[in-house]
Amino acid sequence: MKRIVQVCCFLLLAGGWSLAQNNEVSFSVGPAFTTDQKLQVDSRLPGCQIQGCTALFTFSGSTSVAFGVGYARKLAAMGPVALYVELPVLEQPSHALNVSTNNLTNNLAFRLFGPGHTSAFFFTPSARIQFVPKQRISPWITGGYGFAHLSQDFSSSKHTKGAAQFGGGIDVRTLPHLVLRGEVRDFWTAGMLESSPVATLTQQTALTSHMQHIYAGGGVVLKF
Repeated sequence: MKRIVQVCCFLLLAGGWSLAQNNEVSFSVGPAFTTDQKLQVDSRLPGCQIQGCTALFTFSGSTSVAFGVGYARKLAAMGPVALYVELPVLEQPSHALNVSTNNLTNNLAFRLFGPGHTSAFFFTPSARIQFVPKQRISPWITGGYGFAHLSQDFSSSKHTKGAAQFGGGIDVRTLPHLVLRGEVRDFWTAGMLESSPVATLTQQTALTSHMQHIYAGGGVVLKF
């Protein structure tokens, strides 16, 4: 949370550098969901024929509250379309991570570990296209690329990975300098799990080597 406060202060200063309404500072909060990853134990390992190595390990994170801030600058406008460059930041604080397995040979489903915790921080410079920006209701789409810092405590692992971001939203102007915003953003990162000599990422997930972090937020935008 300390990191998100520091980013807020920086973005407020950045927005104050200009008095024209070409600049924005946004604040939002909402739920974030992370897709599961699965590992399949290699049944060819020594001893597996005796003990039965059919375990499928599922790493699943709970839906949690995330906080977003951002700074945007309008670069150009032409008719009903405006182009912005934006610096969105999202922090998903510590939330529950469950690791479970189902050993089909022994027909026994059991929890491998107790609940652990994981967290994520994203910074993804992006381009945003705003439609009918002078109207009271203005939809937009966004896309960009940056980095994500992911951590989990059950294995004491931390990773900084590339992150692609895309999404969209709707702005509703309420006052000359105040806008209400609803947004959905999808952050794609490489997964925290990797195949090894004893286990491989299973094809049972839509994105076996990647994770999706889906954020649905609502908040305000201050225009300068």
